[in-house]
Amino acid sequence: MVTSTEVQEYPEHEKLKAIRGKNQGLGHWIENCGWRGEKTLEKILMAIIYLDDGEDTDERRPNREEIIKFLNWFMDYKKKLKKQNTFFERNVSKILAAYYGIDEQKLDDEKRVILGSIRKVNKAS
Repeated sequence: MVTSTEVQEYPEHEKLKAIRGKNQGLGHWIENCGWRGEKTLEKILMAIIYLDDGEDTDERRPNREEIIKFLNWFMDYKKKLKKQNTFFERNVSKILAAYYGIDEQKLDDEKRVILGSIRKVNKAS
C-alpha cells in the first residue's frame, strides 16, 4: 500500500502515473506521422485531418484538440530552445517528458531511491 508520504517522495512518478495512456497515445501519433526527421508541416496537417475520419476507434489516439495543443506547445518549445541556443532533442520520450512537465533527472533519482529501498528490504529479509 502506498502512503501519502511515499507519494510526496516520488512526485515525478506521480506525474507519470497521471498521464498514463495520454502520453502513449500522443507518442504513438508522433512516431506514426513521421514528422521527426523532415520538414513535414503537410504531414502534420494531413495527420490532423486524418483524426476526423471517424474510422479509427483506438482509444489511445489523441483527439484533434490534443494534437493542436501539443503542436502549439511544440512550436513554442523549439523557439525557446533556439533562443537559449540549446540543442533540440528529437527523442520522442524526451519531448513528451518536457510537454508533460516531467523532469527526467528527478525521475531517475526517484528510481534510484526506490531501488535502494527495495534492496534494503531484501537484505533485511
